[in-house]
Amino acid sequence: MTLETYEKAKDLIVEIKNLDNHIYELKDIIRNNTSSWRMEVRPSTSSPLKCINHYGLLPEFLNTILSKHLEHRDKLLKELDKL
Repeated sequence: MTLETYEKAKDLIVEIKNLDNHIYELKDIIRNNTSSWRMEVRPSTSSPLKCINHYGLLPEFLNTILSKHLEHRDKLLKELDKL
């Protein structure tokens, strides 16, 4: 393993660990009935919160995000295996 591949592997592992944290948080949230939860967003930290009516689709939205994170994690693991 060269220094370059070691650095790349280290970066991949950090990204995988960050994704694992996000995945854990999403799974924890999804365990609840989120269809009646309020969804609030803000464009930046200095902007006020705005409530969005998700029409009960928040669980689907969260599951889509979770599946994208899992796909990205699998892709990173394959890259790591190639190193």
